[in-house]
Amino acid sequence: MGTTLHFLNHASVIIEYNDGQNQQMVMTDPWFQQPAFGSWLPNPPTAFHPALLASLSYDHPNFSFLISHGHDDHFDDQWLKLFNKDIRIFTANYDAPSVRNRLKALGFHNVVEVTPELSVHDLFRIRCFINTDVSNDDSLYTITTPDSCIVHANDLWYPLKDEAVSIIKEEIAAVPEGRSVYMSQSNSASGYPMTYPQIEDRSKILMEKVTKMTSQGLRNAKTVEAKYFLGYAGYSSIFVKGKEEYLDKAIFPSPQWMHSQFQPLIDELGVEMLDMLPGDRFDFSELQQSLWSKYSKDASIKNCTIDYYKQYDIIEQCDTYHLTESLDEPEMIEKLEGFLSGFNDFVLRYLERKEFEKTIVGKVFTVEVEGMDITRSVKIGEGLIETDDFNKKMRVTPEVMTAILNKQILFENTSTGYEANFFREPLETYNRDFIVYLTMYSYVYKKSKDRATSAA
Repeated sequence: MGTTLHFLNHASVIIEYNDGQNQQMVMTDPWFQQPAFGSWLPNPPTAFHPALLASLSYDHPNFSFLISHGHDDHFDDQWLKLFNKDIRIFTANYDAPSVRNRLKALGFHNVVEVTPELSVHDLFRIRCFINTDVSNDDSLYTITTPDSCIVHANDLWYPLKDEAVSIIKEEIAAVPEGRSVYMSQSNSASGYPMTYPQIEDRSKILMEKVTKMTSQGLRNAKTVEAKYFLGYAGYSSIFVKGKEEYLDKAIFPSPQWMHSQFQPLIDELGVEMLDMLPGDRFDFSELQQSLWSKYSKDASIKNCTIDYYKQYDIIEQCDTYHLTESLDEPEMIEKLEGFLSGFNDFVLRYLERKEFEKTIVGKVFTVEVEGMDITRSVKIGEGLIETDDFNKKMRVTPEVMTAILNKQILFENTSTGYEANFFREPLETYNRDFIVYLTMYSYVYKKSKDRATSAA
């Protein structure tokens, strides 16, 4: 008895505490089969049926959620509709209210914001750590039970700040020795490099990218003196029509794969890796594996999951499988120019309030709509310009661009969701600032009311 970690899928776990008299349970980052970023579906799928998991929220004496941030692979609105609206939901105290507003729109009225300060909720202590150098809208969390500490880093694989290290080490030191797990992202979470045609050896660069992320996650676990490491938040497949290579070349970051790539580093650091797939559980004395963990090969799990989504038409919910409407040329030009002008204004207003990614000023972003001979550019700080030069260019289908302009989908679906191709000049410069600001702006644009909201 005590704390048990149940791995559900992707970044979703249940942290259960039961000492025979007292009980508490927190479930993180739910994601069933609502496409994230218009194209992602979890692979492996959720290990337990969503209805059974939802039933816990009605009958467990102390069930709650922790939503790390607002990305759809961590926040499944459809699935959340099944849960008891009276339960507590923990999330970080972000400046932007989007997570809180989405939860309230779903009917949840007991939303608790946590901070780095000591935050006691019955048997559990929950803290969050937002690294604004990386993101204003994502956070690492510690969940400390009476006998264990779980670090839920989700997508924040980056080096930890000193102040966060100090507090996390205190949390781990407060529980019995050897009862700590550091969970960190173990796969790519964007279209780079696969959606960049200029890059020749994309598979090699993808491996280098994932190696950097996972290695840093392991080093973070060592830095805070966690006993165990769990690679997660990397179990997904990308469904873009006509792009089977996104399925074929994707990394499946299973324990077997992790050991094959990182065993020397694991040995060097002295961190023990938990060999867990969705469906497994760990109670700090024994790892109990599911039947598929024991017997199924990685390729079989991955391919059977893909076949399931195809057989049951789940992929038809993904953007490129159902978007068919396209604006005519004059309206496409008018709306695209409005979108880009609004983007420039948004960036300049944001920079008046915060010094964030200031490198974007003076750079050129270009949109090219395939098959329509439409190309438009914006220079941040000046507005729309006519030029053949760019720092970053997006080549996108009319259907996807129409859906963005008509507020059906977010810009993030093109980048993180692999639904467009990107080019950059010079090739070696990533221009992350454009992606970050376009992602933020797209949420604001989608909510605005001064433009049309449907294609037909």
